[in-house]
Amino acid sequence: MTNAASVPYDVEVDGPEADREIEDLASGKVANMSMTRSTGMYEIETDPVGPGSERRIVLTAQG
Repeated sequence: MTNAASVPYDVEVDGPEADREIEDLASGKVANMSMTRSTGMYEIETDPVGPGSERRIVLTAQG
């Protein structure tokens, strides 16, 4: 993923298996995250470092 915002972000993916997190992804930087997809619900949360509102997306993966 690429941080196209002007501030650093934390990105977290919570799912039925192990969770993944990228901390302090600087503006304009790229980071990779991989996980094995299992059937279930996943919550993706992005949170700017410092003031700002977080964003959440919930995805459902089906087998």
